[in-house]
Amino acid sequence: MTIGAASAVTLYMVLGPATTIKKLMELTKTQWDFQLFMILLGGLYLLVGWLSEKFVFPWLARLFGRTKRMITKKPKKRKEYKEILDGMRM
Repeated sequence: MTIGAASAVTLYMVLGPATTIKKLMELTKTQWDFQLFMILLGGLYLLVGWLSEKFVFPWLARLFGRTKRMITKKPKKRKEYKEILDGMRM
């Protein structure tokens, strides 16, 4: 939701803000091809961020976790609240 709102405000600012906002923020006129380039860069940034969050970062987290377990030779410690929940269910 926040990313969508920020994207909408950015598109508004790039494509055609009101005259009062232009004066207030001291915006200059840009050419259409540069505006399109900025929008394309924003979309590419969102795509790369989403792909990284969905695929790359979980893979890296698993890799770091395995590496840490190999170095320390200790098993992964389970969250305490999960152990308490399991104990209450029995």
